[in-house]
Amino acid sequence: AQRGVEMASNAAEADGGRVWYYMRGVGRVLVQDMRLEGVETRDVCAHITYLSDGGVQTAVLEAGEHGPPPEFKLQHKPSIADTIRLFTLSKQLAFAFVQLADALLLEREGTKLPDPVRMVLTGEPGTGKSQVLKAFEWFALQWDASHLLLVASFTWRAALMVSTPKHPARSTCTAFAINPITNTVGDCIETLAGVRFVFLNDYSFINCLHLEHISRSIRMASGLPDDRGRCFADMIVVLCGDLCQHRPVGGWPLLINNREREAYNKLLHDAGEAAGFLPLFRMSAEDTTGSNAYLSFDRVVVLTEQQRILAEGDLLYKYSRMFMAAERVCREDVAEFCDALNAKAVTPGLLQQWAAEDR
Repeated sequence: AQRGVEMASNAAEADGGRVWYYMRGVGRVLVQDMRLEGVETRDVCAHITYLSDGGVQTAVLEAGEHGPPPEFKLQHKPSIADTIRLFTLSKQLAFAFVQLADALLLEREGTKLPDPVRMVLTGEPGTGKSQVLKAFEWFALQWDASHLLLVASFTWRAALMVSTPKHPARSTCTAFAINPITNTVGDCIETLAGVRFVFLNDYSFINCLHLEHISRSIRMASGLPDDRGRCFADMIVVLCGDLCQHRPVGGWPLLINNREREAYNKLLHDAGEAAGFLPLFRMSAEDTTGSNAYLSFDRVVVLTEQQRILAEGDLLYKYSRMFMAAERVCREDVAEFCDALNAKAVTPGLLQQWAAEDR
């Protein structure tokens, strides 16, 4: 997986600065040039020149029409407002993006924030978490600050979902030199050299011990001590994901609040006492440090607006809400869902009917 990310990055460089881009209704094209039109207005859009099977062509990418703009370096640096409009970020998404973009412009000039941003960006699937990351990566590229950003996920599958040729993502074990077998931390000074922003995607996979290892790696690479319990040194860290979507792979989970943690501890204590191996359920010093690291995140942005499904009467909206509910879905609901989707499937008879109407 890591090799695949590196090959994609090298392929983009081999194209001489040109980038591949998927255009709706056209397919995969090679972007040769891009400029913004209508800057600092509500009508800002991207004008691109691209190469496809039909030769060299031009197109105007209206905001929201073709998805995020390509990762092509513009001649003129876009503003924060223009980036928000190009990516059609909602007010909730823009709220998170502006805080990170402001910090990026300061860090780019060498100004470190006295209180580094520690943000949790969370919400149900489809609420736009990855859209904030894409907008921030694109903005960093335009301001020659891609080297300040590191994106990592606990699993390679999650890393590949957010990886781009200009911003290849990594697994947390690779990025922070963590040995998952021995639970030790190695040297990651070279990997973290110059990095000021760390995005941990799908952070629900991360347990307390793993978060402590990440924090320790950052402190070791930066050369800064753990200042009275302050974790992650002076790095800007963003936890992105849905804490309820996945459980961590073993270990102590990052629970929502102290009350839930106390209940969980009591449950494990009672179970361990009954089984006769209580020490196995005790939280280690490293686990506690990781738990405190999670509690140090003081900016929480909870996204509640669906970005993928907008119409409440839509079939997929109805069933997405059903499958994301706290209660377990019954077999009858699943059968109803399948029947409803099958009723909308295109059949050979319907294809023949459309072909006859076209004649």
